Amino acid sequence: MFQPWRFKLKEAEAALEQGRLEDAARLLKEGDLPTYLPAQQLLAQVAVKMNARAAVRARGGELEGAWRDLDSARNLSGETTDWLAAQKGVMEIALDVVVNHLRGNDFEGAIAQLDKLEKRKPVGGAIAVLREVTRRLDSARKLSLRGKFSDAETQFLAATALQPHLAFIADQKQLCRERGERCRLLSEQLHRALAISDWSAAAAAADAILEFAPENPVARDARKRAWKEVGAKVPDSRTPGGRPVAETQHWPGGG
Repeated sequence: MFQPWRFKLKEAEAALEQGRLEDAARLLKEGDLPTYLPAQQLLAQVAVKMNARAAVRARGGELEGAWRDLDSARNLSGETTDWLAAQKGVMEIALDVVVNHLRGNDFEGAIAQLDKLEKRKPVGGAIAVLREVTRRLDSARKLSLRGKFSDAETQFLAATALQPHLAFIADQKQLCRERGERCRLLSEQLHRALAISDWSAAAAAADAILEFAPENPVARDARKRAWKEVGAKVPDSRTPGGRPVAETQHWPGGG
C-alpha cells in the first residue's frame, strides 16, 4: 500500500520540478513529513535551488529577493557549503552597489546600503572599510566646495589607500589637483584685482572660482564687494529652480 506521506512527497517533487520552490518547501515541512529521509533529501534540493535563484536575482539587481531566498534556504538546510558560496556572491554584488553609489557621489545612498548589509553580519572588514571610504569621499566633496582642494586631495589619498582598485577615486583626486591649481591662479588674480580696486576683474575672478567652488568664502565676499563698489546688485547663486548653487553642484564621478 502506498503510504500517505509519499503522496505528499510526490506533490512536493512536482512543485520543485515546476520551479515552485516555496510551495515545495511548505509541503515538505507539513506534518511528520520532515522525519522521513526522502523528504529531508528533497528539502536539501529545494535549498540548493533557492541558493541558485538568489545568485540569479542578485545579478539581476533584485537584492531583496536574493536575501529572502538565502534566508529561506538557510531555514531549510542550514549554512551549508552551497549556502555560504551563494551568500558570498550576493554580498559581493551588494558591495558593488555601494561602490556605484560612491561613484555617483551618493553618499547617503551608500550609507543606507551599508546599514542594510551590516545586519547580515558579514565576515571580514569590507563594510567598515567602505564606511571609511564613504566618509573620506564625502569630506573631500565638502572641502572642494569651499575651495580647500589641498585638504580634499588628502582625503582622496586616504580613500585610495583603503580601496586602491577603485579607479574613479584616482580620477577624482586628479581632478581635485587640477582644480586646486586653477583655484590658486584665480585667487592670485583676485587678490591683485582687489589690491588695485579693479572691481570688474575682481568680479570675474570671483565668479570663475565660484563655478567649481561655490562655497569659497573669499570669492563670495570678494564678489559681493565688487558688485557693491560698482553699484550693482550681486546675482544670487541660485539655479532657475531657486536652489542655491552649492546645493545643486556635485563632485563629478569618474572611472
